[in-house]
Amino acid sequence: MFNITDIKKIEMSITGSCNAGCPLCARHITGTSIVRKNINTGHLPLDHFYKFVDELGDNTKNIYNTFCGTIGDPLVHPNFSEMWQKSCESFRRTNVDTNASVRTTDYWTELGLISKHYKNCAITFSIDGLKDTNHIYRVFTDFDKIIDNAQAFIKAGGKAEWKFLVFEHNQHQVEEAKALSKKLGFDNFIEQTSIRFSLKNLERTEKLIEEGTIKGSKRSTDKFKKINQIKSADSVGINDTVERASLKNIESINCKSISQGMLFLSHDSKVHPCCYFDAGKQTQEKQYTDYESNVIKLFGENYNSIVNYSVKDILTNHYLANYLPNSFRTLDNTLCDVCVKTCGVKNKETYWGITNRKQKLEVNI
Repeated sequence: MFNITDIKKIEMSITGSCNAGCPLCARHITGTSIVRKNINTGHLPLDHFYKFVDELGDNTKNIYNTFCGTIGDPLVHPNFSEMWQKSCESFRRTNVDTNASVRTTDYWTELGLISKHYKNCAITFSIDGLKDTNHIYRVFTDFDKIIDNAQAFIKAGGKAEWKFLVFEHNQHQVEEAKALSKKLGFDNFIEQTSIRFSLKNLERTEKLIEEGTIKGSKRSTDKFKKINQIKSADSVGINDTVERASLKNIESINCKSISQGMLFLSHDSKVHPCCYFDAGKQTQEKQYTDYESNVIKLFGENYNSIVNYSVKDILTNHYLANYLPNSFRTLDNTLCDVCVKTCGVKNKETYWGITNRKQKLEVNI
């Protein structure tokens, strides 16, 4: 798909563990804080992380690295501070997204000092409301602890932004939270609609938790109506096959990974084109597992493992160099159902394109 020099963006999901119980997170049974039985809650070994970064060579200076959370929170990783420092000193830019309700203020001070020193790294604090509302979606988190941690990080010189997921229960607090973020010294405030609030999920959520407790804002509902209209997000059902998907008239594949020069590293030390592949693997969605079974038959169990292969070898092996991109052109039964769902083009639109374009409203403060 591309060489190391083509990589512009990397996402790393370094752990499958999390302190929170968000009811729409992929790690949980939808609408609950119950962790799915098949979830791998382990951590990316520190030496695997170092190997991956070092093998990118000098090209790290052209790469924006993000510690994300497909099914875990990066700050839960026992070696996060070492990873944070290595990333800040290696990559062009580094960001981490966290609920921030873990660790001590001394730990956060250390992270802030690293951010201040390198000046190219920031932390996104995912805080969905104020003291009386943040815990409604960010279950098991402590608002006061989060604010204490944020203040420690900022006072040490760390660059911070506040990301606010808008739901019906907190939409009246956006302006108050924005004012608080400015008072506390956050550099940026992001108002964001949830990309996980499909109408289908909403119905299931309301059956599993107290009715009316968690609802999407009007803006998030309107966005998913738009997604459903283009039939990209719903082009493949959980048990659908590519053959059935072809009947949905997908015009082409606009691969997010290729479009953005992106690569994804999972906490099981596997390299994927994007987070959608990892999410499918971690949650064992039939959309992905059937596809991966066929790929493993062709290329072996460890075809994308940084333990067995170098990053260069993974990028140039037949799977990423030929098999996957060829499937985007042929649109035959070698095509991954996840690709159809997330990157399938219908009426010149894709699921990932709509969510990215409409997801953020950034406010510099």
